[in-house]
Amino acid sequence: MSKRRNIRDIECVTIEYEGSNYDVVVGMDVEEVEEVFVVDGDTDISPVMRKSVIDWMLEKAVEEIHWLENQPLFVDMNQREREIEGI
Repeated sequence: MSKRRNIRDIECVTIEYEGSNYDVVVGMDVEEVEEVFVVDGDTDISPVMRKSVIDWMLEKAVEEIHWLENQPLFVDMNQREREIEGI
């Protein structure tokens, strides 16, 4: 997870998932995945991905972004509660 680019209020980090690397573009205003690309690819694959995988990638990407910026990580406990309850 070493690749990182800044694009206005968007951050991009490389995440490894099941043996492959993906560039995950995160809109930082609302912390949501904007696009997902296979590394060195130019096609956004997020429309065909499972929501659970996108959510996992978002969590890992936000952790990496905060770590790179030496910021404390804010954990949305409301989101965690919804995940636990299956909502």
